[in-house]
Amino acid sequence: MYKKITILLTAVLVIAISLFSFSLYILRHDVENNIQQGVNKSVGTSAISPAIIKKAKRTTVIVKVNSLLSAYDEEGTREAIGFIIDKAKGLIVTNANGVGRATKGNYKVKFYNGRCVEAKVLFCDPWADYAFLQIKPQDIPKKAEEAKLSSKSAEENQDIFMVGNNNGLFTCMGTIIQLNQITTVGSSRLPMGTILYKLNSEKGIFGIAGIFNKKGEILALHVGIHKTSMSRYGLYIDYIKYALPFIQQGKNPPRKHIGTIISYTLLDEVAKYVKIPNTEIEAYREKFPNAFNRILCVGGIIKGTPAEGILQPGDIIKAVNGEEIGPELIKLDLAMNQAKTPSISLQIYREGKLMDVSVGLYDLHNITRMVYFGGAVFFETDSVWSNNIDVPIGTLTFYKIEEGKSFGIANFFQYSKCFNGQIIQLAGKPVSTLDDIIDIIPKLKEQKHFSINYTDIHKKNRLGGISYNESDPSPKVFTFNKKTLTWEVTTI
Repeated sequence: MYKKITILLTAVLVIAISLFSFSLYILRHDVENNIQQGVNKSVGTSAISPAIIKKAKRTTVIVKVNSLLSAYDEEGTREAIGFIIDKAKGLIVTNANGVGRATKGNYKVKFYNGRCVEAKVLFCDPWADYAFLQIKPQDIPKKAEEAKLSSKSAEENQDIFMVGNNNGLFTCMGTIIQLNQITTVGSSRLPMGTILYKLNSEKGIFGIAGIFNKKGEILALHVGIHKTSMSRYGLYIDYIKYALPFIQQGKNPPRKHIGTIISYTLLDEVAKYVKIPNTEIEAYREKFPNAFNRILCVGGIIKGTPAEGILQPGDIIKAVNGEEIGPELIKLDLAMNQAKTPSISLQIYREGKLMDVSVGLYDLHNITRMVYFGGAVFFETDSVWSNNIDVPIGTLTFYKIEEGKSFGIANFFQYSKCFNGQIIQLAGKPVSTLDDIIDIIPKLKEQKHFSINYTDIHKKNRLGGISYNESDPSPKVFTFNKKTLTWEVTTI
């Protein structure tokens, strides 16, 4: 009798466990399916039409990045997020800091339904934080949607919503707090025009790309987080509107600059120290009520650029090409891009005087060639890195040092994984370009022990010694092919 009861109880227990396990399987399957289909729970979006939210999720993609080699950005795997901007041409908008500048890597795009396809970096902006990826149009799911850029500018106190990546596509409501911000993010540290917005949920949301209005149109591209985790920055969509037509025609958008690092200064400080008449300050406040007591000023100048010797830190910018721009950095950036002449005209205040100056423009560019040797990646600086280490554009340098390789075990580099300076000589021979490095590498390998002369981040001249390790990977030249959108590798 006891055995029968035991057997019966055991059978009941097995059935109960099986039913519980099956219930967990069904529950997990339902949750995964909801996430996969992009219809999982959203925070505070009841004011938005479900159809609009569904469409926004179907425009949103997750970008899987595997960075193999980079001049100065992080290597390894990571995720970014973006949105489809042109289905017919297979165009995706995402962040430049997400895909990486001067980076050889592999990229995949994951759609709302979980499908993953290969992608290529079509254009990575050399200054602002946006990039275009391209995939084969036939690889885009039929039900995926194309994002629409808003024809109306963002407004303060405007209700918005975002689609992010919280282990699946997830939406959250928010509000635009303030317009006309200047933001620097990631490795670039270059100023760009942004809006400031906040989330309406304390839970937060990760991996945001598009910032949508209630109609489901893109108002801005998320680029960074404010000091408070609930506030974030969105890049003005005008940057992308400018670039998109060129990208759709298979061209890179002209990107020009004068080389200034623009920031804000307070009008009260201007009145006190720059000696601008109070009548002009009050007229500015009346004309630009959303300036919040701020005005554009020159915060710094990249060495070797046209602005050097013409503008000075502290110069107050009133107008560009005859138009007063107030606190709107985006207007200055677009004026430089769209200039029909090799220079732009600026009206500035300096020490109480209103001055008209003409400043030349230079073409912004990305790094398209790198040399790997002895565990270091050599390159000629772009605007990003010239600004970071305070050297002229085109300066020969390297940044990251691979541990255990020739440069990584050098006695003067062994306590640092990074180098921030300018290379002057190798083995007593002056070097200033990548071609110089390529030419001298065979001799350095043969010589094995050689000297390096350089200036450090503090501009002090230094001398060190390198012992080439024959077990290092072969020196290579990486050249970006603009037609195939791939990095071609040649062994030295």
